[in-house]
Amino acid sequence: MSTQPGHAAQGITATDAPADASGVPAAPARILVVDDQPLFAQGLTLVLNAQAHVEVVGQASNGTEALELIAELRPDAVLLDLRMPGMSGLQVLARLREGGDLTPVVVLTTLRHERAVYEALHRGAAAFLTKDAPPALLLETLGRVLDGDTAVGAPELRRVLEKHGADLPLPAPLLPELTERERAVFLLCARGLSNQEIAESEYVTLATVKSQVSAILRKLGLASRVQLAVYAYENHITRPALDGD
Repeated sequence: MSTQPGHAAQGITATDAPADASGVPAAPARILVVDDQPLFAQGLTLVLNAQAHVEVVGQASNGTEALELIAELRPDAVLLDLRMPGMSGLQVLARLREGGDLTPVVVLTTLRHERAVYEALHRGAAAFLTKDAPPALLLETLGRVLDGDTAVGAPELRRVLEKHGADLPLPAPLLPELTERERAVFLLCARGLSNQEIAESEYVTLATVKSQVSAILRKLGLASRVQLAVYAYENHITRPALDGD
């Protein structure tokens, strides 16, 4: 990840400030950076703090410290290195989800299609980035995650699932718990459509889609839209963009 801020990307910009219903700009998104390499962690912090509506509220260099700071600071999102000595990023993510903590987590990796990426998505990570990703992609991904939107493209997700997803046990689908409308939205989410694309497809408002996605995740016990896509794949309900890239 370059340490130069570059241009702000979709989701986090200096000129397009989020605001509440009164028109008052919303508070900056509070981010925790977790990485055992001090120079890399500092570079991420510089990139994020250069944006008007993001604030790095803490840095952790190991898994134990990360869990302590997440509990103490309650960040809006976490950037989490997968490979750390001692408690790994995967173990941190597992501890969070086992404890019912659904804080959005973007995992950081050196290898795009490594097994650990699949495991992280399976355990509820909202997105993943390679450590050489440009700042613009970091900001776009983080912005989408903070907005509750899909942050992993369907072709990229498909490649990860097809490489690593075939050898896990397949639990029974829980789709009977969903309403007919929720099942339709579930399938669109699993194919990688954004909230806006789903709204246009279903002829409903963006707010309605966000509400439906939240209800689906809650009913199925899932932490993110990406985990939803993994769930659909593992249960042979659908596969992301199998008809083409």
